[in-house]
This record gives sequence, structure tokens and C-alpha cells, in this order.
Amino acid sequence: INGVLRHLPQNLFNGAVKVYQEGAHDVIMTDFGLRVTYDLVYHITVSVPGNYRGKTCGLCGNFNNDRSDEFQLPDGNVTRDFQTFGAAWKVPVPGVVCDDGCSGDLCPKCDDSKKAVLEAKCAIITNPTGPFAACHDVIDPESYFRNCVYDVCMAKDEQSMLCHSIATYMLDCQDFGAKIQNWRSPSFCPFTCPANSHYETCVLPCTSPCPGLLDTITCTTTCVEGCACDNGYHYNGTGCVPFDQCSCYYNGQTYKIGESIITDDCHRVHTCQASGVVLSKNMTCDPNESCQIKNGVMDCFPQQCFLDANGTLTAFNGDSGTVTVPGAYEIVESCDQSQTSDWFRVVVKLEMCSPGVNTIVAVYVFFNDMMITVDNKHNIWTNGRAMTQTTFSKNNVKVVVSDNTVRINSPTNLQLSFSSTNKLAMSVSDEVTDMVCGACGKLKPIDTTLRALRERVLMSLHGPSTAFASLNIGQWTAPDFPQ
Repeated sequence: INGVLRHLPQNLFNGAVKVYQEGAHDVIMTDFGLRVTYDLVYHITVSVPGNYRGKTCGLCGNFNNDRSDEFQLPDGNVTRDFQTFGAAWKVPVPGVVCDDGCSGDLCPKCDDSKKAVLEAKCAIITNPTGPFAACHDVIDPESYFRNCVYDVCMAKDEQSMLCHSIATYMLDCQDFGAKIQNWRSPSFCPFTCPANSHYETCVLPCTSPCPGLLDTITCTTTCVEGCACDNGYHYNGTGCVPFDQCSCYYNGQTYKIGESIITDDCHRVHTCQASGVVLSKNMTCDPNESCQIKNGVMDCFPQQCFLDANGTLTAFNGDSGTVTVPGAYEIVESCDQSQTSDWFRVVVKLEMCSPGVNTIVAVYVFFNDMMITVDNKHNIWTNGRAMTQTTFSKNNVKVVVSDNTVRINSPTNLQLSFSSTNKLAMSVSDEVTDMVCGACGKLKPIDTTLRALRERVLMSLHGPSTAFASLNIGQWTAPDFPQ
């Protein structure tokens, strides 16, 4: 959530958004009626209230009760080709490769002999005397049956897909209150439950809850397929535990016993005690640290900006992109150009050493009365003179060569390292965070508002790209260096 890994359930912004587990599915529910469910494998459902009629777009359609214009494109035009429709709404996700689907005769076909076998297996959905018979008058099973046959035929793991396909019909049926009979067995689509629980076709999510859980999740009166707690155990939002192992629920967040979580831009730390009470304390980051989110954890981290051997720049705030144009760039510098003792400037020279890859060939570091130059072979010059020793110190600026890395430190503001692998790392002290300019940018406070959440999600969908570099580094060419 906002880049931070959290335990379920979560109650955000005083109930504006709730995220919780319901049976075998995760649910996102908002206070304006949006509900999204996901089984983490195969099936997603999205529902919106009636006041959104005619106000939606995307793969789910425009919700205007007119089936003739369902395949509406982002520009408002309507297509008859499903592949064109799907491709138009595709969102790029970093690290994910997918095609645009198929339509008509271009789609793969299921072999007739195989299809007959799968129809017999999927027929459990349409069997008029089978476990789903009570739902047939509520939801027509035919489309689920056809999807089951085709999806299982195309799947690598046929048995797993068969089970997921059948479970999809069950979930939708139970949403409408239909009573489904047990269709699973130890040999057919077994449902594995974690310790202290057992499988039931109809589980009410709020049975035997841990203290405080009901303030975090939304309890429904409709049962779902899932795991029920054994006698003597309590539901903590994701599983069943003894009473003394129940989680803590505080300000809409879930904490495991003994766990400490940092929040509020690293100004508060909360610890879940065995008593179920959350102990909260004030905290601050050290002067050379700032509040950042790394690998899903909010904590105090050194403020760093990176430029690697492939020309990928990662700014102080975590944004990253690839530099596409060679040249000399202002990476980080004091915004105040007056003659102050804390002034500094870092310029990096990039050249295209291999097709499409811009590599650091030289780093220039300026202070009021000193200039340090380091090339990509780790030759070093201070004020134009070659440095022959492994250390150099003057006016609180220190240059050290060790472990195949050149380190330049100015205790009052800048710390820089340039490794033999051509990776440049820079950090600045907390006191000057808001007074630096350059392609590394500024360290912005983490915004936890609902609007910021939406903006973060949209930005994360596009991920690192050349757009960041072109917008950011392009305006920081060093005017006094040849380009």
C-alpha cells in the first residue's frame, strides 16, 4: 500500500478503502461502492454502484445498458474487433510481457477429441442435478461452461485450471446467495487449509474473530467457500490462531505480535505487544538519513542518488530512467550559487561506449576552492594535479581510494563513491536536502493521501522509463562543458 508491504486486513483513510481476505479471495472495497475481488490466480471481479451507469470505460465496458457499444475505445470510437478493443486498453507494466490476444479464426482451437473429454469434466457446472443446480436459475452456467472447456484446453496445468474454472462459477453464485453443494473431494480439486482450520463450502468471514478485527474488515452476511477455524481458534484476518497469538489492530492497520512498523513519514513507530495493545513512540531519522520506502519497508535510509554503468539514473526520491543522450550533466549541486562554505557541484560526462548505452567516462566534483576529477580508469586529479597517493585531504574534503572505489566526502554536505564497475552513488546530509538541484532531484516527503495513492499507482504501472531521464536530466546539461 503506497509501496509498503502490509498485513491483511487494512482499513485506510477511516474506512475510505478496505483491503481484506474473504474466503479464498482478496477484496478491495471503497466507501463509494467499488468492490474488487481477486483469487490471486485466475479470477477478478469488479462491481460499481448504479450511480456510475454510463460513466465507466475500459475492458468492463461503459455500463450504459447498450450492448451495441461495449467495445468502446479510449477515443470514444467503437470497434467490432475484440483484439483491437483489448489492445487499446492495455497498460504497460514493468517486467511483464503480454500479447494483444486474438480474435476470430486467429485464436487457437481446441482439438475435437480433447474438447469432448474436457466437456465431460466441465459438465459439473451445468449438471441439472449436480452441486451447482441451485444456481442455474440465478446465473446462467453456459458461458462458465464454455470458458471452462476452452481455458482448460489451452492451459499447461489442466487440472489446476479446471478447479479454478469451476470455483469461479461457485464464487459468483455465492455472491448472489445461491447455496452450493460440496463438489470437492480429496481426489478432485482438494482445498488445502492452513493449520487450525478446515474446509467448508459456506464460511461466514466474521466467525470467531480476534478482538479488534471487526473494526477493520467489512463483515458480509453471504457465505463464501473457504477455511473455517477449528474449535478454540480465532480468525485474525488471514488464518486461525490461538487467542494469545491474535494480531493487533490499530488505526486500520494489522500488526503481528512483536512486530514494529514505522509510519507517518518515519515520525512514529508502532509495536504490537503480546497483550494485543500497540505501543507507539515518536522517532526521527538521523541527520544523514531520510524517510524512504525500499523493498516494501518504510524506514530511515541514507539519502542516495545512483547512476550505473548502463546509464540508468535513480534519483533521491526513487524515480529512475535511462539516459539516452550522451553529454555532460549537472547531477547534483547546491541551488544557492553564492559563495558559501557549503557550496558543491557534481558534473558527470557520459559517452556512448556501446550501441544504445551511455557510460560514465568522467566525474567532476567542485567545491569553493577545489576541483576533483575522476575518470573511468580511476585516475584522479585535484585542482589539476594528478593524485598519486590513496588519500587526499584539504579543507574538510577527503578523497580516499580503497576496495576499487573512489570516495569523496565533505562532512557538511556531500558523500560520493565511484566504483570500478562504473557505478556512481551520491548522498547529501539532511540539512541540505531541500537546497540541492540537479538531475538527482529532491527528496520529497511521502504523501499518504488518497489522491497521492492513486497517483502512485498510476506512476508505478509505467515504471522506470526513458521519460524520467529525458524530462529530468535533459534540463541539467552543464553549460560550461562541451556537449
